[in-house]
Amino acid sequence: TVAKGARWSGQSEASRECVSAAADERELAARTLAALASFGLEPPTYARVDLARDDAGRPLLMEVELIEPSLFLHRDRDAADRLARAVLRPTK
Repeated sequence: TVAKGARWSGQSEASRECVSAAADERELAARTLAALASFGLEPPTYARVDLARDDAGRPLLMEVELIEPSLFLHRDRDAADRLARAVLRPTK
């Protein structure tokens, strides 16, 4: 999980740090990706689920990226290896 800050017009994207996702964030992300099955789609190898919290502190879905150039691989030493293994894993 990567924490990102606001990006204003003309600024480049910057991630802050790796963090542990809260249980309610993981649950919302899982439900969001599970909804792909209703369209007959397999779970993606990679997806980015962007969340923010509302005034009451509840996680809200902002967007889901299924094709994303910002993989944030530099934020986790093992991320590139995990992604490569997932991509090369035999399909059903």
